[in-house]
Amino acid sequence: MKHKSDSTVRRSFALLRRMDSRFFPYITANGILQTLAGYLPVLVMAQVINRIVIQRDFKTVMLFALAGALVTMIVNVLRSWMEKTVNVMSQNISYSFETLIARTTMTMEYSQMDSEKTRQMQSRIKTDRSWGSGFFGVTAKVQQIVQQITGIVVSVIILVPLLVRSIADKNGYLFGTILIMLILSVASALFFDRYYSKRESDEMGRMTQTESRSRFQSMTEGSQAISYRGIKDILIYGASSLIEPSVKEENEKVHEHALRLSGINFAGGMIKGGSNSLLIGLSYLMAAFCAYVGQIAIGYVVQYAQALFQLSTGLSSLLQTRAELQVDMDRLASTLDYIEIETPKTREGMVKPKSMKEIEFRNVSFTYPGTDQPAIDGLNVKIDARHKTAIVGLNGSGKTTLIKLLCRLYRPDHGSILLDGVDIWDFDEDTYRNLLAVVFQDFSLFSFLLGSVVASSDTFDPERAEDALNRAGMGEWMKSLENGLDTVLYREYEKDGVDISGGEAQKIAIARAIYKDASLVILDEPTAALDPQAEFDVYTRLAELIGSRGVIYISHRLTSCKFCDTIIVMDNGQVIEQSTHEQLLKSDGRYSQMWNAQAQYYVTT
Repeated sequence: MKHKSDSTVRRSFALLRRMDSRFFPYITANGILQTLAGYLPVLVMAQVINRIVIQRDFKTVMLFALAGALVTMIVNVLRSWMEKTVNVMSQNISYSFETLIARTTMTMEYSQMDSEKTRQMQSRIKTDRSWGSGFFGVTAKVQQIVQQITGIVVSVIILVPLLVRSIADKNGYLFGTILIMLILSVASALFFDRYYSKRESDEMGRMTQTESRSRFQSMTEGSQAISYRGIKDILIYGASSLIEPSVKEENEKVHEHALRLSGINFAGGMIKGGSNSLLIGLSYLMAAFCAYVGQIAIGYVVQYAQALFQLSTGLSSLLQTRAELQVDMDRLASTLDYIEIETPKTREGMVKPKSMKEIEFRNVSFTYPGTDQPAIDGLNVKIDARHKTAIVGLNGSGKTTLIKLLCRLYRPDHGSILLDGVDIWDFDEDTYRNLLAVVFQDFSLFSFLLGSVVASSDTFDPERAEDALNRAGMGEWMKSLENGLDTVLYREYEKDGVDISGGEAQKIAIARAIYKDASLVILDEPTAALDPQAEFDVYTRLAELIGSRGVIYISHRLTSCKFCDTIIVMDNGQVIEQSTHEQLLKSDGRYSQMWNAQAQYYVTT
């Protein structure tokens, strides 16, 4: 366990250095300035009192006091500037750390991201960090540790003259008092760690487990059960009577944990406060005694008392902060594991395709991780990538899986997928995907400028973007917008953004595919959210929408098939029919049966 904790500390520190190489030098300088800012007033006061008592030269005293005040002011100005710089640096590091998960996810292969192992890691991250303070807490505690170490060092330096004098006079009481204080501070820190930190961490862990099993504890953060999407059903069906008892029960469980945490926090505060009170009392008692026996001047009472107190409490705080830092870092271990996942790299010198003519699935089989039933089983099919092809079949027949394999989101378990005779996994990844424009069934649009969304880039060609939206049937809608292509989609981040319907979103997704100008356009249920008239318009204007590019359609609505050159019928992960619309109707096979079953919905008289 200790080895694992030490590894987490090393990884965290190494990450801190990579994210900003200035961090450790700056927090060291900041710690020194913070310590000096705390000690200088005490040191100046001690000297002023001694000069008043011994020299009684008020002019010299005033000059010394003014000089001390000036130096203190300069140190405080530098401390404030350094503290601000370090805080900004810490915030930047923390924000960058928070984006690492998203950056890691974007560099993964889709199959990695969709694996059970990755989902478990993401779940563990959420659990570990539900009580953690993130990387900002780590940077803050590292700063505290550096400041505590510099405080201890400065305290020792201040105490050296007194220690030397005690050695010369052969007085052991000072060493004895310091030893007692250090033992007390260490014992307090260890007890604090064992009693408070460990019990607090364990109780937080139990509370987190309770919340992770809860369906409603995250309701204020927009849980799946109680959100703006789910509230409609709650209101219509009066489901609050179903939900409220569970909410009450779960709240009571969390409340029990909160009460125990409150008791632990109270005990920890008493331990820390009582220990500090005892230590400061011993510090002043020792310094006053040294002045009484004539070992130090009266002005040094506050100086040495402060040094004794800072030495003992600094050591105690250092041990406590280190324990707290270790807890925070342990909570970040799952995040560090995640961002260190190795992702496959595109090999240099790979083939770069320039066009698409023929796609061949040769004896391809694929089973999704965590399942036993193959989604694709010994698939053999050739697709002319220059023509319009429809892929149809019942749910679970393997249509969407075929597209995911073609897009290199998954690797086949067996067999190969060839583009013009070359395995698609031998192609350069970026160049290969640039040949494809896909509208997935569960597509996503992002909250950026409309033009940027269509172009998938922060820079875009306004004429191309407008043309793509016009061809997708969104021209009039775009013209109605006050800011046109500079309109932000959705209101999540911009108050002047626009919300759109499912059908409008689907047309924008189609416009995005058109804008890409890829060799092959793949549309997975492209009209699912459209009304019948809009669907008819999309298919009748197919040539205008796509141009001369090849198209692969996946659709349950067989009206789309009439506009295609070839139709592929799938069942149980295999191709069972492949021909033109007219030929398949004549063959009286699965396609003909499906067509006749749907005919009443689209045959007109």
